[in-house]
Amino acid sequence: MEPMICPVVNSQNRGPEGVFPLDEKNLDSVTDKILATLLESAPVLYKLGGTTVVRLSR
Repeated sequence: MEPMICPVVNSQNRGPEGVFPLDEKNLDSVTDKILATLLESAPVLYKLGGTTVVRLSR
């Protein structure tokens, strides 16, 4: 029997408080490289296996 995969959910990052990297930024000026970097530093909302969802703005 294979082990169950359990998602990591961080509900604290869903609130309005906190610093979000793309608040009040012009999204047209955000490069793919910057977005890839933000995946490592932005507040994580959900993570399951190789899939990570981060919060970039309010």
